[in-house]
Amino acid sequence: MKRIMRARTDSKTALIIAHPGHELRIWHWVEMQCPRVFVVTDGSGRSGTSRIETTGKLLTDSGAQPGGMFGEFTDKFLYQQTQSKNLEFFEYLSNRMATELIQHEIETVVGDAAEGIILAHDILREVRRAAIRIAEQKLGRDIKHFEFPLDSHPELVPPSASEERLKFDLTATALARKLAVARNYPELSVLVDESIDFYGEEAFQQESLFVPNDHVYLANERGVIGYETHGKQMVKESQYKEVLLFKKHVQPIVTFLDQLHSFEAGKCVNGVS
Repeated sequence: MKRIMRARTDSKTALIIAHPGHELRIWHWVEMQCPRVFVVTDGSGRSGTSRIETTGKLLTDSGAQPGGMFGEFTDKFLYQQTQSKNLEFFEYLSNRMATELIQHEIETVVGDAAEGIILAHDILREVRRAAIRIAEQKLGRDIKHFEFPLDSHPELVPPSASEERLKFDLTATALARKLAVARNYPELSVLVDESIDFYGEEAFQQESLFVPNDHVYLANERGVIGYETHGKQMVKESQYKEVLLFKKHVQPIVTFLDQLHSFEAGKCVNGVS
């Protein structure tokens, strides 16, 4: 099932995701578009084990090309910046992304959606939106922006999303290749099997990208913010010292990012450059 391709260097499409492995949800699209891929964290989570090398190899084999930001931050570090509401750090991230979008004259950006479940997904989705606005101002044109669900049904589209869609129906061969790639991702194989068992293989036969409208990260349909519930449990188990809350920790960052429309090139933050 392995498909080896030569990496493209002329792609005007970018995939910007929070963690390595998210590309598996839209693997057929990745194979078709060969995007320039930016991954903010290394996916180490609480385990401390990075999975960025696995994603890097998959992307190279598919013909996609790793971007300049590729797994250089740990999830723990991102958590700490959120906890301290380090606005300069999130401005830095937006500037870094915007610089890459401008440099490579990106025309379309695809990213993982915010679903009110994983804190890093929600915040980094807002960083991506800010980066796109900044790049659009510098380039003097619009950049198309699509998202895809990650922690929900593969075909789920939020009610607040616009009616514009990109849908791809996979052939049986393409689906088999996609599932094989996902099941052979060592660090995520257990989660992949659980997801396939829960939704069924046929749920992954269509890849649906939607255009986001404003903020869709507040809560799931039951009014629950997943990372708050998870954080409270972790505090009870003495895994975390503090629960990160939307209103206290996330909303100030989102409000700040909403105001970003330009940047100072080359700005460094807290030793990060």
